[in-house]
Amino acid sequence: MSEERATAPKRGERRQALRFVITFSFCVLVLLSGYRAVTDTALNDRYLLQVAWNTTWVLHHLGDSAYLEYYGVTTAHPSQVRAELAAWEKGEDHAEVVEPRMDEPPLTPWETWRHRVLRMRRNNRDASVGPRVVFFLQRGLLTEDVELRKYKSDLGKDLSLTRLKRLQMRRAVDKRKAEITRAISQIRNDPKADKTPLGRIFSFDLVSECGAIEVMVIFFAAVIAFPTRWWKRFVGLVVGIPLMYGVNIFRLVCLGMIGALDTSPGREYFNFAHHYVWQSLYVVFVVAVWLLWIELLVKKRKG
Repeated sequence: MSEERATAPKRGERRQALRFVITFSFCVLVLLSGYRAVTDTALNDRYLLQVAWNTTWVLHHLGDSAYLEYYGVTTAHPSQVRAELAAWEKGEDHAEVVEPRMDEPPLTPWETWRHRVLRMRRNNRDASVGPRVVFFLQRGLLTEDVELRKYKSDLGKDLSLTRLKRLQMRRAVDKRKAEITRAISQIRNDPKADKTPLGRIFSFDLVSECGAIEVMVIFFAAVIAFPTRWWKRFVGLVVGIPLMYGVNIFRLVCLGMIGALDTSPGREYFNFAHHYVWQSLYVVFVVAVWLLWIELLVKKRKG
């Protein structure tokens, strides 16, 4: 009789552990499968843009400047871009050619990003793309080169310029870009040259894997599957999910800083931090927050 009483709690603990594993695995499988199904939707595009915007905001205050969807994304006039967006959103293959308007407001980051991602998905549905962040840690020749590239692109959208004036301005830009290209080449080819005049710049795209949805899903499933009261689960999610989001922004900011400072061939330090260091740190952080939730809230007052 005493042996049965001693083994009863152990059986109960095993059943609880088994329920936790089954519930956790089921939640992760369902939620991750669901997220994969909505990866190419406007909802996920909005989320990635929000992540990119928060990252850009922080980087802007840490370096010289930072921009979202800054250059090299589209050379079309805003009128035509908006016409194509409207047609593609309706499921139409082609948009009518629209007469550019002088009073057309510039594209918002959302319109620029949405136009780019829809165009790429139409050409290659397996393409992995994301909102583009351009971070200027320190101004220099590289910074000026990027700014001239954007300026030249904007000239084609400025309808207030005459054809002759636009041509003259483009020639001036090309002349300056050629000078900068030669200066950059000389500095890079001289191992003893001071690299400070180049400046520090880094651009990167935030693809779906950068949104940390998978990490949030794992944390969500671990909290939901743990045997406790629902209000404690709710508190854990309300506190934990924003923490996961904030840490992801911190991760992206750190990677942006490393990318701007890394001058190694192929950005070896950035790639190592991106693929190994932060992947490991994020897993450790998720487990730590989950354990803190159990210790500070779940076990504080049982029942």
